[in-house]
Amino acid sequence: MPILLLGAGIILLGVFLVFFQKGSTIDAQKALWRFVLLIIIPLALFYLILLGRSLPALLVLFIVAPLVVKEIKSLRTEGAIAKEDEAIDLTALSKAEAYKILGLEDGASAEDVKSAHARLIKKNHPDQEGNAWLAAKINAARDVLLEKSDKDV
Repeated sequence: MPILLLGAGIILLGVFLVFFQKGSTIDAQKALWRFVLLIIIPLALFYLILLGRSLPALLVLFIVAPLVVKEIKSLRTEGAIAKEDEAIDLTALSKAEAYKILGLEDGASAEDVKSAHARLIKKNHPDQEGNAWLAAKINAARDVLLEKSDKDV
């Protein structure tokens, strides 16, 4: 009887998923499938093991495990990107901070700014195994300082 209830619950969940996804956005669909992969399926597997059905549970686990690992990696990547996006506040960069980022003193010439930028971006560009956040800060510092020098000229 418990197996029948579990099967009925899975069928109802499937119907709910199909109904829910009809008018939803891609992000909502991803969130729902992540919920199913990371919460519902492990709970169902645990329930099967408790009922003494460990062989079917292991078979499902071997089928679902690569998907779960892929989703966990995807969540970590998205979390890191979101943290980088939050951390980069290019609008609040002052001229003093820009000089400090480029390693220059106040009042440096446009040529000094350009050469310091080129030197730093070569080391820190993401294509050269550098940090995207640092490269963005270096570019922002250059932009802040070159806008200042363009207005002075």
